[in-house]
Amino acid sequence: MSEVGDAFAQALKQMLREKKEPTIDSAAKRLGVSRQQFHAYLNGKLPRQKRLNTAMRIWELKLDLKEHSFSQDAFPKEKLRESAQWRQLTLFEALDSISDEDLQVNVKRTGRVFRIHVAVEIPA
Repeated sequence: MSEVGDAFAQALKQMLREKKEPTIDSAAKRLGVSRQQFHAYLNGKLPRQKRLNTAMRIWELKLDLKEHSFSQDAFPKEKLRESAQWRQLTLFEALDSISDEDLQVNVKRTGRVFRIHVAVEIPA
């Protein structure tokens, strides 16, 4: 797993030890994920940006990475838009919008060579 995923897992475990949530079930429900997904986070899987931001805010977590520490302030709350406007998505927002149907993988063998073509269509 990644260093950030491991730091997030440690922060969640600390939150559970401090009894900010009574059970894993209630924590998963509050975060809007299944119990199995929450266990994956406890084992070092890093959630996508939006879910990470949510967890950081609702439990006031702190991520410790080597000599750096990141509090909930490093994960800004999304602002509500007063009016719908066109804007360019950030890379994280674009990646969050991708589903399995948007990914196309083709593998072709030519002699002793495998050619792998990967295409990702990001919805506009």
